[in-house]
Order: sequence, then C-alpha cells, then structure tokens
Amino acid sequence: MPRRKAGDRLAIEKQWGVRLTYGVVHVLRGRHKGRLGYYDNETDDGNRGIVYFGPPLGLDYVHVWLKWLRNATAAERRRFEAQHLNELAYRRGMLKAFGRRPTRG
Repeated sequence: MPRRKAGDRLAIEKQWGVRLTYGVVHVLRGRHKGRLGYYDNETDDGNRGIVYFGPPLGLDYVHVWLKWLRNATAAERRRFEAQHLNELAYRRGMLKAFGRRPTRG
C-alpha cells in the first residue's frame, strides 16, 4: 500500500470508512476499549490516531488504530470536558484567581 501524508483525511475515510473529527472520541476496541480520549492527529503512517486520555494536549498519549475510534456523542463530550478541561485550566493558572481546584469525576 502506498504511503500517505499524515493529513490526508479523505484517504483515511475511504480506507477505514471512518470520518473522524478532531476532539473527543470513544475507543471501540483494543486495550483502551470503552475510554474517552482526545483525538489530535494521525501518526506518520496515517493508520493510527494520536489520542490523549488526560487533558487535551497533555504529556501522555497513545496510538490507536483509526478504525477503532468513533466520534463521541454530545453527552460523552460534556462528560470528558467536565473531567479534564477544569484540570487543564487549573494547570494554566486560570482558576487560581477563584481558589477552585479541578474536580475529579
């Protein structure tokens, strides 16, 4: 199979039958089955996605096959954001003024 550029989204959709948008995704298979993560980009080979399971664009990420991902529902997105975006804002100092700490869900 010819090698694709990492940003070739049309080829990914044709090959895997998946139309992913960047953001919160649900993992359907594999070691992280059932978890919500933040899908950021494809790997260099174009077959796997870079998924963060903590705050978006944090330090810890994994590579998950694109065919094992689906876009999250609106309820799943809200749940993920409630769990992780407060933590990210706290790290950046945005919530310090209010004296609030991130909540764990």
